[in-house]
Amino acid sequence: MKLYKYTSYNAAKSIIENSNIGFNQIDRFNDPFEGKATGWGEAVPDWDKIYAQKRQQILLEARVNYRVLSLTREPLNPLMWSHYSQAYEGVVIEFNTHNAGFDSDSFVIPASKGEVIYTRTKPPKLEQQVFKDSITSDVLKRSFLFKSQEWSYEEEVRIVCESNHLTAKLINGRPMDMYQLPDNSIKSVYLGYNFFRPLNYILDRNNPIESRLKHDKEILDLYHVILSWMDRGISVKACGPKNNSWRLTESGINRQSIQSSASKLEAKLQQKI
Repeated sequence: MKLYKYTSYNAAKSIIENSNIGFNQIDRFNDPFEGKATGWGEAVPDWDKIYAQKRQQILLEARVNYRVLSLTREPLNPLMWSHYSQAYEGVVIEFNTHNAGFDSDSFVIPASKGEVIYTRTKPPKLEQQVFKDSITSDVLKRSFLFKSQEWSYEEEVRIVCESNHLTAKLINGRPMDMYQLPDNSIKSVYLGYNFFRPLNYILDRNNPIESRLKHDKEILDLYHVILSWMDRGISVKACGPKNNSWRLTESGINRQSIQSSASKLEAKLQQKI
């Protein structure tokens, strides 16, 4: 199965170079309703308080001890590009879920069972009997796979893992739990329509030569990164708007053209130096 991750260029560069990807705790997600579909966050009547402590402990364990990777089925969703890939300046990574191990039973919710369920109304409370001595599949499903209908455009698929199967790291000051990706996990990378926009520059009139030199070096670095991805067997594609619709389209990027552009820029830089 193919699944996709919308992300920034720097995050994608790190994922590919280090062959790992971060799983996040659900309380760090951007939706305050995450994990609330069990129906047991509210106050409880007196007669139910004898069960409340055990139930709340199980729900807390689900939120604290498990980590989530959010992927999607669609690489050319205009809203997703805008919301999660830095307004088309980022990338989308395509994963082969089998090669990545995301279909493995070592995940408490593998990719094959991780399709998010979108509902117009909040689900009713889970029945008391589903709260046993350990976390059940019903608790996991309600805690991680239910979201409001407003989010359905994401076509999200989640992979859920116990945190002790991952490696804890600080990434840009944020705690993340990293999963080591096997070889051939990543099949392609889509470059956003505005991928090169961050490198647009205003000429420094006081130092025009240095400003142009800095700009050219940054472009060359990007070319080298793209070539390094291709060296790993990753197909690199560009995405942009179709001429006669509101949809996006993709096109392949030829290695020879990138190599030619890099060589010309290297020669230009050598002359400047």
